[in-house]
Amino acid sequence: MSYRWLISTVVILIICNVYHAQVHKRMKFFIGTWQYENLPGFEVWTINGNEIAGQGYRIKNGKDTVLIETMRVVMESNKLVLYARVGSENDGKEIRFEESKSRKYKFVNESHDFPKSIYYHFRKFRRKRVQVLLNHPHKDTHTKPIVMRKMR
Repeated sequence: MSYRWLISTVVILIICNVYHAQVHKRMKFFIGTWQYENLPGFEVWTINGNEIAGQGYRIKNGKDTVLIETMRVVMESNKLVLYARVGSENDGKEIRFEESKSRKYKFVNESHDFPKSIYYHFRKFRRKRVQVLLNHPHKDTHTKPIVMRKMR
């Protein structure tokens, strides 16, 4: 009986490591510190266990650093899912955005008021710059791109 338990445990660990590796492999471009080019602030993305964790900071009054949002990306049912929490918005709850299969790094939640989608666009040969587009549901367009440059 303990032999079956050992085999089951090993299989579960292998499956968890495969999902863990898939998240890290698919999100490797996110890891690091990203400085906003058109806003005073930055984002920090790190590996945190079996997920990729991000924190968004704004710089107030030219010197105070304030945490604005926390994010995490996990693998659920073979799909990347982004969870975002912005201060006290949405009663302080995380909002879930599912990966859209139509584009790489596009996360969608049609039932959320704003944004309906978050799209990270990495240039093919310039992986150290990313544009972030937020879908504006009332205008059926995206907001002005937030451009970030990788610091380290």
